[in-house]
Amino acid sequence: MALGDAEPYWAVVTHEKYRIENLTEETLQEFYETGEPYVEWLFEVIRGVLDADFSPRSVLDFGCGVGRVLAPLADRCEEVVGVDVADGMLIRARARCESLGLANVRLEKSDDSLAGLPGAFELIHSFIVFQHIPPRRGMRILGNLIGLLGDGGVGVLHFGYPGARERPAPAGAPRRTRPRRAAANLARRVAGPLLSKVMPRVDRSGPAPVFTYDYDLNAVFAVLQQSGIRRMHVEYTDHAGCLGVILFFQRVSGAAYAA
Repeated sequence: MALGDAEPYWAVVTHEKYRIENLTEETLQEFYETGEPYVEWLFEVIRGVLDADFSPRSVLDFGCGVGRVLAPLADRCEEVVGVDVADGMLIRARARCESLGLANVRLEKSDDSLAGLPGAFELIHSFIVFQHIPPRRGMRILGNLIGLLGDGGVGVLHFGYPGARERPAPAGAPRRTRPRRAAANLARRVAGPLLSKVMPRVDRSGPAPVFTYDYDLNAVFAVLQQSGIRRMHVEYTDHAGCLGVILFFQRVSGAAYAA
C-alpha cells in the first residue's frame, strides 16, 4: 500500500519512466493508453472462449490502481466500480475519471470483506493485484469476489504460481547433473506452495521493495469449482520472469460437469 501511495504508476508498470520524478504529460498519456488494447484483448478472449454475446452492464475492477483500465471498461459498460486499498492510487484514479468526464465510474476504498459493494456484477476483473497479497488473505478475498459474481457473469483474475520461483542459471554456471535436477524439481514442487504462503519474493531494485507472492493454483481451482464454476480458460503471463496465469471463467447456474 505504501508503494501504491509513493509510486502509483511505477507500481503498475515497473519502468523508470513511470516513476513520479520522471513523469511527463507524454509518458503519463502513454501509460494510460496501454489500458485500451488490454481491455480490447480481454473482451476478445471472453467472447472467443466463453460467451460470444458477452456485453456486461456492471463491472468490478478489484485493485483498480490509478485507473488504467477504468476508462476502457467504462466505454463498454453501464457501470464500473473500481476498488483499491491505496489512497494515493484512488486519488489519481478519481482525477483521471473526472478529467475524462466519466459519470459511470464509482471508486471505493477496499477491504478484505468487500463490504458495501453492490452485487451481483456481470464482470469481475483483477490484474497484477493478487500477486501482491499474501495468499492467506488473498484466498479469502477470492471467495468474497466470487460471491459478488452474478449468474452468467464472467471472472477474469490473475495469479502468480510457484513455478515462477525458478530462475535461469547465470552464464558460465556449472550444469546440474540429472540427480541434482530431479532433486531440485522435487523440492520446488513440494516446497513451492508452502513457501508461497509465508515467503514472498522481494525485488529491491526499484524505489521501494516490491513483495510478490505465489499462489497454490490447486487451492484456487478448488474455490472456483466449489463455487459452481465448470468452464475455465487460461492465459499465461510472464512479468520479468514472474510467471502467472489469467483465469477466465463464467458462473452459470446448474452447469454440469463435462461428460
